[in-house]
Amino acid sequence: MAALSNQDAVGLIEILAAAADPNRDASLEARRRILFSALAEAIEADAWIWMCRSADEAAPVDGTHGKLDDGWADDQQREAAFQTLGQCPLRQLLAAVPLSSTGAPSGVTRTKNDLIESNPNQEAGPESAWRAVGVNDFIVSLYPIDYATYSAVGYCRRDAEKQFTDRDRSVLDVLFQHVAWLHTESPIQLGLAPTSALSPREKEVLVLLLEGYARKEVAARLHLSAHTVADYLKVIYKKLGVSSRAELLAKFIHNS
Repeated sequence: MAALSNQDAVGLIEILAAAADPNRDASLEARRRILFSALAEAIEADAWIWMCRSADEAAPVDGTHGKLDDGWADDQQREAAFQTLGQCPLRQLLAAVPLSSTGAPSGVTRTKNDLIESNPNQEAGPESAWRAVGVNDFIVSLYPIDYATYSAVGYCRRDAEKQFTDRDRSVLDVLFQHVAWLHTESPIQLGLAPTSALSPREKEVLVLLLEGYARKEVAARLHLSAHTVADYLKVIYKKLGVSSRAELLAKFIHNS
């Protein structure tokens, strides 16, 4: 893998600093989008897709726990690229990462040339499938979260004359494989606190609050009034034995 220049190192620090800025009022999802979009600019990608999925090869391609994307011409192209990514490159990367219930497997980052033998004249096969969705080159990074799930991101280029380089692969690998919060489905684990007393709706409100959403944003996402969310919050505080949002965060983040 290519060594990064000082300029690339500074660029990566700036990307991470912008996405993780504690003064920015942004949810985990928004921070992911900031980082992935900035990374797309850094490696001159036209479009990208991030997903969190089951590592079970028999699982359906659309069985994702989370998905973000940007840069696609339309919904049809995005979904076609998503399906193609799940059927070929990710299957190959999973085969290259021996997942087990013990140990901490390391992730992998690969370019199209690493995964697919180039054959422009071939009428059927992986390369033709990518051409059919308007993608001429791609780079993919897979991060095993545990033996059951993984996080993966794919960046694509439409220009047939412009391929991803070893430098691009290194830039993606360094950032995607070493920023743990990118792969967290939620910034908290509900098992760390006594949430069994909460109703399903109260748990939904709780998760969104802990992901950084303001009350009005929680209300909008759950199609509730801000007043109703405030009522849910009072009940959540009482059931969990806290009196403020700061105490609520501490209960889950520090398990106090």
